[in-house]
Amino acid sequence: MEVRDEVSWNSIISGYVQWGQVEKARELFEEMPIRRNAVCWTAMINGYGKEGDFVQMLSLFLQMLVSVDKVQPNAATMVCLLSACSTLCNYEVGRFLSVFIDVNKISLNAILVTALIDMYSKCGDVEKAQRIFDGVSCKNLPSWNAMITGYVQRGLLEEAIDLYRRMKA
Repeated sequence: MEVRDEVSWNSIISGYVQWGQVEKARELFEEMPIRRNAVCWTAMINGYGKEGDFVQMLSLFLQMLVSVDKVQPNAATMVCLLSACSTLCNYEVGRFLSVFIDVNKISLNAILVTALIDMYSKCGDVEKAQRIFDGVSCKNLPSWNAMITGYVQRGLLEEAIDLYRRMKA
């Protein structure tokens, strides 16, 4: 390839991440001669998440916020980070990310809403998860599942059954 543009850099980095070669992806990421965009940053954050390197994920997110690229995280970036918080049951970081989403007016889509519900449920704040769930006008199957699973994981079986019945109605 004679000239690599933003799309080709993102594609190559995403490909390395997809094939589990995160360190090679990081090398390319660091040597990019052009401005790194949210897609590129998110691909790298996701790559570290796939490897289970949550410290590096959060470190890269913080670097993103202060980088010379002046790029803001998007919904996909936040989903990656919230998923890590869910896995680690890290309420403090998850809450920070939730506030960050609100303050920075990151557009909520069905996937991001489900990630928020999942994070709050798995971190033990089922009430907050329920408030988010109730605030969604058009619920999808993953959001229903995240909320029901949250109840089950907290031993709130009657609530889970009631919600399942509401979903079926």
